[in-house]
Amino acid sequence: MSLNLFMSASTDLYVLLYSQSQNCFHIETASAMIRKNLRMYLNGKSGDYVTLAIGASRDEMHDLKRQIVAARNTGSVIDGLEWQDIDD
Repeated sequence: MSLNLFMSASTDLYVLLYSQSQNCFHIETASAMIRKNLRMYLNGKSGDYVTLAIGASRDEMHDLKRQIVAARNTGSVIDGLEWQDIDD
């Protein structure tokens, strides 16, 4: 039995992802990310990419990546969040 869990859309949002284990960023469409996450779940796998931002374009994600990296490197605050070690 085949299920279609995704609605068709003429536009898609982009997500900025970060992998701690690979120490790298990745940008892809939100629908691609959800498909990969669903595939990993169905196959009993997991990953460590976390979503840092969502936006309308790849360019927006590249700009946000630069801002996020700069904020972490300087200890700046982004949207009320400041960089700190998290133990939990």
